[in-house]
Amino acid sequence: MRRQILACLPLIILLTLSPNSSCQIDPQTQALLQFKGSLKDPLNHLHSWTNATSPCHFFGVRCDKDSRIVTEISLSNMNLSGEISTSIASLHGLTRLEVDSNSLSGPVPPELSKCTQLRFLNLSCNSLTGELPDLSSLTALDTLDVANNYFSGRFPAWVGNMSGLVTLSVGINNYDQGETPASIGNLKNLTYLYLAGCSLTGTIPDSIFELTALETLDMSMNNLAGTIPGAIGNLRNLWKIELYKNNLSGDLPPELGKLTGLREIDVSRNQLSGGIPAAMAALKGFTEYSACTSLQRFRINKNQFTGSLPEGLWGLPEVTIIDVSDNGFTGSMSPVIAEAQNLNQLWVQNNLLNGTIPPEIGRLGQLQKLYLSNNSFSGSIPAEIGSLSQLTALHLDNNDLAGTVPADIGGCIRLAEIDVSRNGLTGTIPASLSLLSSLNSLNLSSNAFTGQIPTSLQALKLSSVDFSTNQLTGNVPPGLLVITGDGAFARNPGLCVDGRSELGVCKVDGGHRDGFARRSIVLVPVLVSATLLLVAGIVFVSYRSFKLEELRKRDLERGGEGGGGGQWKLESFHPLELDADEICGVGEENLIGSGGTGRVYRLDLKGSGGRGGGGARERRNAQVAEDRRALHRQAAGGTAYHEGRGEDAH
Repeated sequence: MRRQILACLPLIILLTLSPNSSCQIDPQTQALLQFKGSLKDPLNHLHSWTNATSPCHFFGVRCDKDSRIVTEISLSNMNLSGEISTSIASLHGLTRLEVDSNSLSGPVPPELSKCTQLRFLNLSCNSLTGELPDLSSLTALDTLDVANNYFSGRFPAWVGNMSGLVTLSVGINNYDQGETPASIGNLKNLTYLYLAGCSLTGTIPDSIFELTALETLDMSMNNLAGTIPGAIGNLRNLWKIELYKNNLSGDLPPELGKLTGLREIDVSRNQLSGGIPAAMAALKGFTEYSACTSLQRFRINKNQFTGSLPEGLWGLPEVTIIDVSDNGFTGSMSPVIAEAQNLNQLWVQNNLLNGTIPPEIGRLGQLQKLYLSNNSFSGSIPAEIGSLSQLTALHLDNNDLAGTVPADIGGCIRLAEIDVSRNGLTGTIPASLSLLSSLNSLNLSSNAFTGQIPTSLQALKLSSVDFSTNQLTGNVPPGLLVITGDGAFARNPGLCVDGRSELGVCKVDGGHRDGFARRSIVLVPVLVSATLLLVAGIVFVSYRSFKLEELRKRDLERGGEGGGGGQWKLESFHPLELDADEICGVGEENLIGSGGTGRVYRLDLKGSGGRGGGGARERRNAQVAEDRRALHRQAAGGTAYHEGRGEDAH
């Protein structure tokens, strides 16, 4: 038996020693727990990140199936905050890191450049700050997205050394102003280039137009100048061009017609001039636009384009936004607009367009915003507009429109803004406007509207109204008058504001006059009587106060002579000791009187009835008698005045 025990000793020793090596935390687990420690996780997404769990089972973590090395961390849109820990550098096998769409702050640790196996890095849509560290050592990287943060300092020109990049997105940050690095032209594999909002100046470098694999080019919201070079035609794979909000000038190059896959182009808010190149009409995916079945957004606003818009542009079947505003376009709106069934925003204001508004516009069931202001549209407002149930903004101001505002407009139940000012509209203001419960702004000024302002408009939650410069008559509804004051109703000679008009005293029709007269017969005597009663009451109270003050002064004078007759007589009060039998025996025969404070009863007490000694009963009886007299006087409607006290007692 002893030999068996001795033989087991080495095994026991081994068992007690072996846990020392297994208790060491795995380096990957330790790095991930440190990474977690620098984060705030209010929704507890990282609850599985513990010592007791394999890192390969951590939420959002993936490992290689064979080696069990951590290869991916995916924590997008998890409501995380905090900072990116330097411990991330310990994960040498990491190939994918995406923590975008959170609230991470602080700088990007330079140690991240040690994760040389990284192929996908997405830190976008956070609140990261500081200068972006040089990550050009990540030569395996094909996707770099750090857009929509608060990075500052120099633009990361080192990206030009990352020749393996397919997607480069570094836009919408706070970089210092500077020119676009020509080295970006080295990234021959790029298909997506996002440099919007990077404070770029100067011209677009020629090297950009050597990126023949490029599909999306976005350099919008910068300070780029110069022209759009014809070399853009080399980018045959482009389907999206975003160059809006720059200082580009000159004409659109005809070489755009070579971009056979082009589906979206936005060059709005520049200084471009001339017309839309005829060569673009040859584009199969963009044909100048009538045969295009894929174009979804067309924006060339705030330039200096001239000429007429192609008819097919109005009827693009997939387009959601057409914005050609603030240019010099001429021509008319085509009835083919009925084919633009997905259109929800039409912006053509500030041009030289003419003709009528086609009734086919009423077929655009998705239309939300219609801006036709500052053109030369004529004819009437089509009644079919009332079919636009999704419309929220209707701006037809400063045109040559005539006729009436159709009552059908009440069908635009989501309308929040209506501006038809500075036209030649006539007729009455339709009462159906009061059906627009969302209406917030209404401008009917500078037309030729007649009749009265519908009182039902007072029920709307309007914050801005303007009825000025029309031919309106009658009284202004008081609920509208308080919104903007008299100015919103000016230059309507027959309109009554507070009983007066620009012609003098308002004329009121017979029915209103008779009604007012009948009301006056009742109201005037009532008001006069109420005024007289008020004055009489003030006089009475003043006289009474004066007399009381005289009496008080007289008492004081007497007291000063040593008479003592006007002095208060103070007696200590001792609480009565009452038996329950005494209280229960009280009946109506004990009633002394009643007043505003309730009923007063006489109660015969047993014994002394209190702690005040032998004189307490006499004083109490005298007080009861006095109270009885006072209550009788009060019940009779009088007021008892205690001489010498200078006060009323009820």
